[in-house]
Amino acid sequence: MVKDGSSARLECLISGDPKPNIAWFKESSLIAASEDFLQFYDDDNQCSLVIREVYPEDTGKYTVVAKNPSGVATSSADLVIEEGKTAIDDFEMMTEEKDVIIMIMSQH
Repeated sequence: MVKDGSSARLECLISGDPKPNIAWFKESSLIAASEDFLQFYDDDNQCSLVIREVYPEDTGKYTVVAKNPSGVATSSADLVIEEGKTAIDDFEMMTEEKDVIIMIMSQH
């Protein structure tokens, strides 16, 4: 659990051929990379969105979209913040037990 005002990190593994373009959304609104919403997509296929300080207004459904000429793949999570703590319900992108791997490969 993360306290209100702390940071939260949503992450997944994304690979594809060619390497997909990544976009993050809260509900249906595109999240622009900024000092408050950091976005990373490393050479090791680790993709993450870091919210530097979470507040109640950050509650909502977050979706990562991976797109390349071969197709589109998505994964979503509901971020819930209440009474100074955060809880991630139905979190598909990061758990201690598994990682979601989104792969978009060209077909030859």
